[in-house]
Order: sequence, then C-alpha cells, then structure tokens
Amino acid sequence: MFLHCDNVDRELDPALPIILQFPPFRFSTDSWNKLSNTSYIIQLDESFNKDKAKLISYFKTNKLFQRTQIIARTYLSTKFDREIISVFPKGLKIICHAGAGYDLIDTSSLIERKIQLSNVPILNNPSTADTHLYLLIGAMRNFYNGRVNLNKGLWKNQICAGAPIGHNPNNQTLGILGLGGIGKEILERVKPLNFKKVIYYNRSKLSQQEEKDLSFINQNKSLDLSYVSFNDLLSQSDVISLNIPLNDSTFHIINQENILKMKDNVVIINTSRGGIINESHLLKYLKSGKISSFGTDVFENEPLASQELIDLPQVIATPHMGTHTYEAIAGMEECVIQNIYHYLSTGKVQNIVPEQLNHPNFVQ
Repeated sequence: MFLHCDNVDRELDPALPIILQFPPFRFSTDSWNKLSNTSYIIQLDESFNKDKAKLISYFKTNKLFQRTQIIARTYLSTKFDREIISVFPKGLKIICHAGAGYDLIDTSSLIERKIQLSNVPILNNPSTADTHLYLLIGAMRNFYNGRVNLNKGLWKNQICAGAPIGHNPNNQTLGILGLGGIGKEILERVKPLNFKKVIYYNRSKLSQQEEKDLSFINQNKSLDLSYVSFNDLLSQSDVISLNIPLNDSTFHIINQENILKMKDNVVIINTSRGGIINESHLLKYLKSGKISSFGTDVFENEPLASQELIDLPQVIATPHMGTHTYEAIAGMEECVIQNIYHYLSTGKVQNIVPEQLNHPNFVQ
C-alpha cells in the first residue's frame, strides 16, 4: 500500500515492512506497485531533496518514519550526511541506493548504526563507458574547440575554423587510473582505436590471466597492456582516463603536485566524480597549456559547474549524463527493488557496498 508522507494516523499491519521512497523513481512503477501489495511505501515529494531542515524535522516527528525499516533512494536524492543519519529510526535496517557511486552517503555513520547499504555496481558501466569514449575522442581531436570557432564564423578565414590540430590514438599511450568495472568497459571500447600502449594503475594488480584476457583483441592482434605505479602512469600517459571512486584517499588526487608529474600537453578524461580533481589547479594548467584538453561528465560542486572551466574551448563537458539513458536508469531502479526483496527474504541486501562486505558489524 502506498502512503502519503503526512499520513500518520492509520492503523497499519505490524507484519508488513515500511519503506521510505526518496524521489525520483521514474521507470519502475509496475515493480513498485507489486511491492506495495506486501509492504507500506511512503512516497516523499521532491521538496525533501532540497530542504535539509524540513527533512530532519520530518524524520524527528513523523510516526510512520519512526517505524521505517527500509529507505530507497536514487543518485538524485538528497545527501545522507552524519547529521541526517543521526535521526534515522533505531529500526532502520537497510538503505538501497540506485547508483554505482555513493559518495553522497556517509558510510562510516551507517557502519556505526549497523545499517546495510546496497548500490548498483555493474548495470550502469556500459553507458558510463560510452560517455567516456565520446569525451575521449572529442578531447583528443579538439572537436568542441572546432564547434565553438564554427559558431563564431571563423571557418571562412581559417582551416577547420582555427581549431588546434589533434592526435590519432595510434601514437599515444593511454593511462587508465582505475581498471575496475567501468575501466574495463572503457578498455573494450578503446581497443579498436589502436593506442600504441595502454597502462593502468589499481590498488591491486590484476592477475596475469585477467591481464591476458583483457589484452585480447582478435585472432591476429593483442593489446600492449601493463601495470605501472601511480607516478609512472602520470608521467608516461598521453591520455589519462579517470575511473576511481571518490573517498578520503582520492579527494583531489589530481592536484598541482600530480599534474606537474604529467607529460606536457596531456589529455585528461573524467567520468567518475568531480571531487577527485582540484578544479582550481586544473584551470591553472589548462590555461598554461600543460593540460592540452579536458573531457568531463562530472564537476566538483554539482549541480554547479565552474563557468570559467566550461567556457574554455579546450574543455568538452556534459552535465553528469553518464547514466542518462532509459536502460541505465530503469536497470538501477529495478536493482533497488531486487535488493529490497532480497533483504525481506534473507535479512541481507544483495549488493552490499565493499566497506561493509567483511565488516564485523555485518558478518553473521
């Protein structure tokens, strides 16, 4: 049964779980309707995503919320920081998040409260990798710069409207920082581009067999793929592909100190999280030419994007559209519902986040 967020006086069946649904869930109506046959679903409106004080007040005073066991949210829902988590009811057991990244959720506070967190680790990898490939080719070839100059009417007087000459991949080294799920999808997409060499850095080196499998292109050719240190990746790459989560250890990892280790005229592509780059340092070295071009789908202070940054003709940018496809969004929403069902039948979410996977608070 669906309940309005202010409906506090109903007599409810104590055997049915209460689920709090943060908007927006757009493409999974049928599945939510089915779930509502065996649970109570409180649907919040969009105002709760924009007014933290209103949300906290609701959490503290609403009788229905005090009985809530499950929260469902999307990557567009409000940030769950320590202050908000502190007013969660004692009976809250799980939070199911429709997204791969969960940097808007304070996982350490959830661990302290023994609240399970699930995410969507795989489904959105292809759409994010497609976006990455678009930005990579566009940045290497200076396509956006050409479009800006085309709009200015410069083609009449200059070759290709004065856009800088770009590079083919076949004489370039691609460095992939983070060869996880999305990184591997990106690797598959760049294989036809024939990069001279592909290097990668992970916290843990892949197995020899995994590297061999990833290096395979076709019967006649294999990719030159090798593991290097973080500093070697910075110094050897002509193009740097960023595919790492945002956490305390990766915040502003691309900063002045590390940019200075890079090759001159390096190209940087980011479809992970904006906070891994210090945008003021990035701006400085884009303007100096140390970084020749930058392709990004993410920004440090979303939904605000640095106007100074996106106004640069050597920056090709999209407004966090990496998973902005029907298939990706619908898949993530359905994954949330499947995690809820899994919890209701087993007591555990299906896709628990890595920080909680082997933590004593969640191992039984």
